[in-house]
Amino acid sequence: MKRLILSSIRAGSFPRFLSQFHFIIAVTLILFSWMSNCRSIVTWVITPSHSFSEQVPPRAPDYSNQRFWAAIPGKQSDGDFIPKGMPPLNSPDENVDIFYVHPTTYFSDDSWNADAEGYSLELMGLKPLRQVSVFHGIGRIYAPRYRQATLASFTQIGSSNSEAALDLALEDIRTAFAYYMKYHNQGRPYILAGHSQGSYLLFRLLQGELDVPEASRDRRFIVAYLIGATIHQDWFVNLEPCASAERISCYVSWNSREWGTTLEDFAHSNPGLEGSVCVNPVSWRLNGKETSRECHLGSVDKYFENPRSQYVEARCEGSLLWVRHPENSDYRSTFDSSNYHIMDYNLFYADIRANALLRIQSFRGNGQARPDCGIR
Repeated sequence: MKRLILSSIRAGSFPRFLSQFHFIIAVTLILFSWMSNCRSIVTWVITPSHSFSEQVPPRAPDYSNQRFWAAIPGKQSDGDFIPKGMPPLNSPDENVDIFYVHPTTYFSDDSWNADAEGYSLELMGLKPLRQVSVFHGIGRIYAPRYRQATLASFTQIGSSNSEAALDLALEDIRTAFAYYMKYHNQGRPYILAGHSQGSYLLFRLLQGELDVPEASRDRRFIVAYLIGATIHQDWFVNLEPCASAERISCYVSWNSREWGTTLEDFAHSNPGLEGSVCVNPVSWRLNGKETSRECHLGSVDKYFENPRSQYVEARCEGSLLWVRHPENSDYRSTFDSSNYHIMDYNLFYADIRANALLRIQSFRGNGQARPDCGIR
């Protein structure tokens, strides 16, 4: 039953050889467990039965081989995707790079870490790597495959298994970034971007690479989009959150939730979320006030389709980014309709594109943010 549920959740459908009735009962039990803050059933389903120390780690990726890059110039990928109706930029800026770390797509109890070459880049019928398409036409995109920690690692934050699995994933990201800087960067300015596990790993990369006094910091660093992860300002010594739309050598982060929800609604699945940095991705202000729909540049649904402008109201409140938009099931998670985690990029797709271009201009000395719009 455990394997059937896992394979069904990954595929987003129930197996033909399992009756629809029994599948619905199984999934209902999981959802009830989740929503009632009792994680025992969920944890059982997604957690490996062995400890991290008992497994042989998957083979380390070789970043000289394109197979270990989910996206890299010259290789076709979801980073080349352009949502229908979203005007493409003319051509990539060959003098800017984006180093992107994708979120968790490994949803298995087989191992605490994925084989860097073998895991799927899709989950539940969705394609999370399409997030990086927000930078398509902005610069050269580099997105490493890595021995990502399985989803269970995030239900057990602080445990020895979770820490070891995330440390192994971090080892790959550090190696990939070092390889990128040595062989691909060629002195170009760069943007760092991630989501969920990817943002967490980039946060730790930043701690080691760029959390130094600004005068000593790598002058090529433009901005880091650490989206959909718990990031506390005091976890850095020198690196600061971006307080405005055009600022550079800083980072932004937010965690999207339904308007009016509270930290308590998500505490069981997001330990430590209280005090997390929130930058409003419409105004790009730290702890930004409410922004109106008229100021929203554009979103796409969870399939990265159907662009909509002037669609979302947003407000930082109690470490969360409150989001309000017209009722639309294609903007909601299958498991928790008030948690917009999977939509952190999608909801502000055009806003992120415009902001990346603005910060690049600012890096070059000619960036000018648009006047504040509809801030209440």
